[in-house]
Amino acid sequence: MSVDASNVIIDVVETKVDSFMDKIKDTIENIHDAIPGISFSPEICNALKLLVAENPEVFSSMENTLNAIIADDKIDSRDVPHLLLLVKKVYDLARNRKDVLQKVDVYDMVKGVLRLLIVIFMKRNSKNTAETVEHFDAIISSAIELIRIQNTISGGSCFKICGL
Repeated sequence: MSVDASNVIIDVVETKVDSFMDKIKDTIENIHDAIPGISFSPEICNALKLLVAENPEVFSSMENTLNAIIADDKIDSRDVPHLLLLVKKVYDLARNRKDVLQKVDVYDMVKGVLRLLIVIFMKRNSKNTAETVEHFDAIISSAIELIRIQNTISGGSCFKICGL
């Protein structure tokens, strides 16, 4: 009897990705009971459901990024580029769906979505949730503020706006 090991590995990897996606979907469905301290308006819940349903591969890939960030059980300067990419991915998804997100503050949604994903990931992997989530929040908030600043001065360079 022979066993094809490549199929076994693929099945295990797909099961782990699916279970992360299942946890995301389940949490969104029960958002008001799922995680204390995280609340979304009905508009954000609907937008989040739509984004997850239309882009499951993006949300699944985020688990790999979070694994890379948390591999050393701390968040440091080497993790910042990975966190910035997470913010960019979610922001781009949200920004590209303006028709659905007209009633939603995109920046608040991005921050909430990322916080939700991080908490789900941390609980699922039994990591030090509270302290690490605080570190994630600080970096994510800074990244979102940079996006806001960029959008504020999109009419030209800061030198032009300042009259220099």
